[in-house]
Amino acid sequence: MLSNDIRNVITRKTLLTELARRDVRTLGQLAAMTVDELQSMPGIGAKTAPRIRASAQAYLTDAPVWFGTVPQSIRKLGAILDVRIDPDTLPQIPWGFCLSSSAHEKHYLIDVPEMTLSTHLHLPDGRMVGLVPHFHNAWMDVRDLAFGNGWTVYYWGKAILKHLNETATPKVRKDLKLRMVDLHKIFVDAVALPTKSTGLVDTAKYLGYTGWTNEDKPYIAHIAYLHWRRNPDRLDSLQDALDTMAHNTNAVSRIWWWMSSWYRASN
Repeated sequence: MLSNDIRNVITRKTLLTELARRDVRTLGQLAAMTVDELQSMPGIGAKTAPRIRASAQAYLTDAPVWFGTVPQSIRKLGAILDVRIDPDTLPQIPWGFCLSSSAHEKHYLIDVPEMTLSTHLHLPDGRMVGLVPHFHNAWMDVRDLAFGNGWTVYYWGKAILKHLNETATPKVRKDLKLRMVDLHKIFVDAVALPTKSTGLVDTAKYLGYTGWTNEDKPYIAHIAYLHWRRNPDRLDSLQDALDTMAHNTNAVSRIWWWMSSWYRASN
């Protein structure tokens, strides 16, 4: 059993105070509460209550706890999308895209604004990357790849949908939304892990993904991209930027595989 500290699951001070008032001070006591008891507390709704209870049970057992279901559509093979952005722009402008198929074929697209036509670049490590003159072109290429191959486009977290809404053309945005599925939302509504967050790094590492290096350094891919833009001969920097996207899509693929395996075993 991991730590019985209730703060592993509850961090809001007002909620901790209310739980203490009800003499609930440990994860064991929290896990023993009914969903109705949890919902009676301010700020806990019908969706949050089962998740809190399951999270407490996950910490107590040091194991995943399922409290919801996943749709059958999760079994459909598709591709994983990762998007890298410039954090200093508003809206945040995407410069890097990776669409990774179920066969682990990775399609990389990099925004190079000074270009006038799209082209391809072969890297020393054997990868090929598409260079596009505008991120609108990259979104169109993602759309065309998804529709051309009949892929569902899986992604992790609402940030990617935000980038799509803010930076894709209306037609591409409308088309892509028909095929996009947020695995993070499905995951957090169905299963709790004994982890501090439901972010990609914590979730994938718990489920056995070990590919990351430097995952604790924010925007490391963007720094590598900028270095390559300033020094186009430094293809190793571009390769470093691609590595981040490759690891992210591999991590999401690991989560998808784990969820799909559970679905097959339970049905």
